[in-house]
Amino acid sequence: YRVDEAARARVVTELVPYPRGTASAPRTLVRLLDGTGDQGHVPRIAPTVVGADASIVVVGNADHFDYDTTQIRYHRPEHRRAAERLQEALGAGEVIEDVRPIDSFDVTIVLGTDL
Repeated sequence: YRVDEAARARVVTELVPYPRGTASAPRTLVRLLDGTGDQGHVPRIAPTVVGADASIVVVGNADHFDYDTTQIRYHRPEHRRAAERLQEALGAGEVIEDVRPIDSFDVTIVLGTDL
């Protein structure tokens, strides 16, 4: 038998809204921030983020609410591919290197009005 990865991702998102990875199957740790002031933004986008093999570990508001373009910021070079994978899953946004040292997550997504 072969696992249908797309079906697996859909089932995980439906059954476990905020899954955690394991040592043998790590998930990208994501901080998901609303950059628009739309209270429904994060709940609408979270399943797509989780479906892209990520765990949302922090949810909050961005520094302001006038982001037009979603920013997918990676904090270490080894997380660039994960940020690009998330951009592909979201179908929007720009990948940005953010060199501030962060230990509790791998990628920050600031939601803009393009989503």
